[in-house]
Amino acid sequence: MVRFDQSSGIRWAGISLDCSYKAGFGLQFMSSDGSTGSVKNIVENCSIHYAARDGIIVGERGTPTAGPGKRQFFGNVFRNLTFFGCRTAAIHVNEWNADQQLFDTVMVYLDDGTPPRKSDNAFWFDHGGQWSMLINCQAGGLTVDPTVPSSGFMIRNQASDSTTGGAFGLTVINAWQEGAGGLYYGVTSTNDNKGFTFIGCASFTSGSGVPSVFIDKGTSTRIGYTFVGCSLASDIKIATPAVRRGDIVLLNCSFSPGKGLLNVSGGRTIDGVYTLGGVGNGVLVIPSTTDTLFCTLKAPVSRVQIAGAARAGDRITAVITQDKAGHHAINWSATGDFAPRPAIPQPDPAPGASTSYTFVSNGSTYILVSCVGGG
Repeated sequence: MVRFDQSSGIRWAGISLDCSYKAGFGLQFMSSDGSTGSVKNIVENCSIHYAARDGIIVGERGTPTAGPGKRQFFGNVFRNLTFFGCRTAAIHVNEWNADQQLFDTVMVYLDDGTPPRKSDNAFWFDHGGQWSMLINCQAGGLTVDPTVPSSGFMIRNQASDSTTGGAFGLTVINAWQEGAGGLYYGVTSTNDNKGFTFIGCASFTSGSGVPSVFIDKGTSTRIGYTFVGCSLASDIKIATPAVRRGDIVLLNCSFSPGKGLLNVSGGRTIDGVYTLGGVGNGVLVIPSTTDTLFCTLKAPVSRVQIAGAARAGDRITAVITQDKAGHHAINWSATGDFAPRPAIPQPDPAPGASTSYTFVSNGSTYILVSCVGGG
């Protein structure tokens, strides 16, 4: 509906657009010149409805015609925006140098028709988007399309013409995702070392078999993912063995009871210290390469499961703390992942009490080598 060509310093505010599924894009920032771009634009206090493709696109559709370093699209600000029913994405970043984008309070929803039309993603980082930031953004009702593996996610970090995503160094703060999909889908098969950070994010619902977070690093060497204070209804799925020791860090994150902490595809992957906010009825899943796991029992645990392949000599320390009610037990023997001898004591039942267990693997099962504080 509106195209800005080689426009910089534009402020587009207080205007609503209804594309009626006739216009492919609501707003487009692009450049028909091979050496200039559109930088430092501001879009705020607006709504965009029913785009046939994207509500806002930074760049052009398809593979950018200018190579990396040729045009600049950095420093754009998108603030206080609402999107309804934009088919492919609410905001689509698709230029090599569309870095340092700021998304502040962007709300994305399905359309309100009967039945509502599909909406694949809220944010799609196709090419570009490095060092961008999302703050206080929300997505609801995005659609999982079985033929599109990345559909239904609030954030899609994957190029349309390859397996590589563009938004290296992405920071996401207080993102809220509801619907059938998940929070983040990322494929980053380049040797870029800009880490990803998620702080205070929540993925409340997920479809059958859909993870809250999907990470595929392909052939990448070192890209770190840090999750702090996040609440995830489904798994973090690691889809490549290229994720290595120390690449994934979870601090004070919580997972729905019965959901796995990490769903690992392909070999030994991660190592580090993990903190779970609380473990209730169901399964406590411990990654096979965890050094130390801290968790709080809010209810009895029916079984404890080791996720991923273990190697002889691997050691795991689990520090188990009772909640304020206390007296929650653990069934250590339900899975066969733990040797029956020596017997594994129950955690100290007293409210707030902590028990530390250390296990070593013989290649097939984990053997208790020390217990401090057990009942």
